[in-house]
Formats: sequence, structure tokens, C-alpha cells
Amino acid sequence: MAINASPAVVPTIDEVVLDAYKKAGLLPIEYGIGADSQWVVKASHGRRALNRLLASKSTARYFEYFVNLDVLELAVGVHKYVLDADILNIIDDGSYIPPLAYPLERVAHVEETPNPGTGSIALVVAEGGTISIFVSALATGGGSIPSRVVTEALSLRMVWDDTELIGIIGTVTENAGYYTIVLSSYESTGDDGFGTSGPMSLYFTPSDEQSQGETPVKPMSGFRWNQLSAKGSRGTPVHYFIERNNQNAAGSLILRLWPVPSEAGQIRFRTHRIPGSSGVGADNPDFKRHWEQWAVLALAYELMTDSGFPLAERQLIRADRDVAFEELKSYDTNNTPPDVVFAHTTPWTGRFC
Repeated sequence: MAINASPAVVPTIDEVVLDAYKKAGLLPIEYGIGADSQWVVKASHGRRALNRLLASKSTARYFEYFVNLDVLELAVGVHKYVLDADILNIIDDGSYIPPLAYPLERVAHVEETPNPGTGSIALVVAEGGTISIFVSALATGGGSIPSRVVTEALSLRMVWDDTELIGIIGTVTENAGYYTIVLSSYESTGDDGFGTSGPMSLYFTPSDEQSQGETPVKPMSGFRWNQLSAKGSRGTPVHYFIERNNQNAAGSLILRLWPVPSEAGQIRFRTHRIPGSSGVGADNPDFKRHWEQWAVLALAYELMTDSGFPLAERQLIRADRDVAFEELKSYDTNNTPPDVVFAHTTPWTGRFC
């Protein structure tokens, strides 16, 4: 017996809607998509019902399918951020990632025509073979290189034309908007004369200690945010507050940080998202392949309710729906061991601590 090697696929939205109508007894078993003039109206109602169904179940936090790891890019001096429209909530603490923990090509990758007077990068070979590199502090595509990236870096790599230079940083000084970097040792490939006629790319590499150090960013209440006396103080963000009052057309959450970021770091959050729309019948619904049985039964129950079926008839579908839901819930729940927290009173405070 031959077994198909291809895995099961996610059905289209209209296939789920059609099967739900059949399961509810509202369409004959031989009926197909678009079989008569009434299909457009029936399919439209079924898609709206499926939208409601998936949106309501996405709020159950045991569905890890609707939980993402998202990274928020921070800007220096900016404390207010509008989150993506599909983010329903932020879960627990965030993790602040300092600039030096980035892939550094993104942080200090400079690609400009070198010119010691006005350009971004210039390389000078002094007597005895010592190499000095001059880097403008305002040379990263309109932004500035964070000083920590340059002053705390362990080594660097320069690439231009057919030449690559890798060097260990000896000393770094800053003067009049330029960093002067003296290499203690280096190796190069390609043109040993270091001549260049085109763009030059520069990458900094942090030490192991500098590339670590994520710190938690904890939620705070609106009351506590409002009571802060120094909302404009700068530093590494340690708290966030979420406004949920639909201040924009998309209804997106607004996140406020404290202190105000003093460097262009990142914060990684676990976010609870809203499912994708079920409005286009040819698209796939936003669920996993093994959810199809539950989705068809759950949608059939909604269609029977909308059509005014007696409760006794709906109960059979409801029972099957609940069994299917329990089966997929037990599989899609996060099965990591729970954290156990003990609370107790003390004779000194009389409160839980």
C-alpha cells in the first residue's frame, strides 16, 4: 500500500465554511463552492462568523499559536511607541537588548566614499606600519554611531574594493566629531597598498562581556505612570505602560517607556496577537492543520444558532465541538513546567510578601 508522502495541508477559508454548512445540515453533501447564486451570500456570512470565532478563541492564552516574540526598535529620546495593529496585548516582562548585543552590521555599518576632510571613513598608514582609522560620528545613513560601539569595541573589520582588513583595536580617541582608532595589530587580504576608489564598509565587534547584558523591562500601572515625577529622565528603560484607549484609527496599543531611552537599543516582547482576517475565501485560515475538525464543528454550531435551530439539535454539534476543542487545547498548551510562587504573611508587615 502506497502512503502519500506529502503532509496534510491547511484548507481554504471557503472549504471550512462549506464543510460547516454541510455539518450543520444547511447544505446537501453534494453541494460545492459556488454551486448556485446563493453561495456568495452564504459564504460571506460564514466568513464573518469564522472571523468572530477565531478572534474570540485567540484570547485564550493556552493557544501558544497566537503568541509571538516581537522586537521593538528604540530611538534615542523617544518614549512613546505605537505597536502593530495585530498586537492584542504584551505578556509579562520584556527584555532590553543594548546596542552592542545587535548584529553589528546594522549598528555601525558605514558605506560612504572615504575622504579625510569631509567623508565618513578615512584610513591612514603611518610610518612603521601603524594604521589609524578616522570615522565620522555622523556617518550611518543619517544617524550617528553610538559612542559605545566605537569606544568599547574589541576589534573591527573593513571591506573595500577587493581588500579586507581585520584588526585589533589599540586606542580610540574622539575629537571634533571624528573617532581616531589606532590598531595594535591587523591582517589584510587583497591590495596591500590600501588604495581605494569606492565605498568602504566598517564593522565593529564587541567583546564577549559587551555583547551580553539583557535586562528586564517590567509592566507598570497607569496610576504609577501618572505619579512619576521625572517622566523625562533618560537611561535604560526598566518599565513600560500600555494605553488601550484607541487613540488611533487602527486601534493599536500605545506603549510608553520609562526612563526615556538614552541609546538606540531594542526590547523583545512576548506579544499576544489577533488572528488574520478570514474575509477572503481563497486564503487559508489563520490556524494550524489539526484545528480543522474543531473549526468546522464550531462554525457549524454558530451557523445553526444563526439559522434558529432548536437547542436540542444544536446540542449534538456542541458536544462534538467541545470534545474537539479539549483535544487540540491539550496539545497546543505550553507544556513547560510551571513556576511555583509561595506567598506568606510575616509578623512585621502583616501582609503577603
